[in-house]
Amino acid sequence: MVCDVPNSSSEILNSLDELASVQHLIELCYDDPQAAAAQQRREAQESEEALKRAQALIEAGKHLDAIDLLNQLAARTHASPQPRWQLARAYFQTGEVDAAASALEWLQWHGFEHAEFAVLRGMIALRRREFQEAIDHAEYASCLRHPLPAAELILGEALFRIGKLEAAGAVYRRALPVDEQNAAAFAGLAAVSLRSGAFEEAVDLALRALEQNIQLPATHYRLGLALIHLGRQGEAIAALEAAARMAPQLAGPHRWLARVHEAAGSASAAEHRKLGRQIVARRRSRRLAAGGVTAAGT
Repeated sequence: MVCDVPNSSSEILNSLDELASVQHLIELCYDDPQAAAAQQRREAQESEEALKRAQALIEAGKHLDAIDLLNQLAARTHASPQPRWQLARAYFQTGEVDAAASALEWLQWHGFEHAEFAVLRGMIALRRREFQEAIDHAEYASCLRHPLPAAELILGEALFRIGKLEAAGAVYRRALPVDEQNAAAFAGLAAVSLRSGAFEEAVDLALRALEQNIQLPATHYRLGLALIHLGRQGEAIAALEAAARMAPQLAGPHRWLARVHEAAGSASAAEHRKLGRQIVARRRSRRLAAGGVTAAGT
């Protein structure tokens, strides 16, 4: 009885012949399309899972861990804009605007463009106080996608900051028909009304903004200022105290609280004046320290 022997000499010769027939393809670095497609699917799935982990870290407030993960993913992923887009957002949320701008610049130079990218560029320009550049980015974002309330908010803020109050108000109102629940648009309109001296209107608009989002310290602050102008000191104190609690880095609420308490003959005026000075001193120290680091680095 003759048994088949695995890997017999004939089978080995056939295998060698097959290898020889594709040797030239191997030498040309030929990839099997099916194998390559399967590899791409695996890599895409791994990238998607990594992006979800990074987003979960951001939502948990672990921005530095998210940034580390996204940097690793971005280093090996060039076909998709998502890793660097998420990286730009994470950097911006941690206050690293230069790093966020670099991530956006990489996307631009590699042919990726999106309205949301332009919106973030506008936000970075606002943070840098480059108001005309913020206007340019916001207008470009609106060209890429319309309507886009986020772009309108950047445009309104930039126009407000350069003193074009009427134009800023028009832009903020333009955002409202798109999104009536836009607390930021109402907050912007409240700022415009306060600056224009329309104090009753400023109070109404600030309250509408706070009804939708109570966590707006600048709006509490502006509400307090408008109430002071209307002589409603008790309500003003409550609004200014809310602003001071939510944004302990702001000296303005304490300065105005000191004035209101002083006018009422309250001993609390001295405490708020002291707190305001301490905040200014800390801010000055940080600025000097940052300047020293920069000078040492150069």
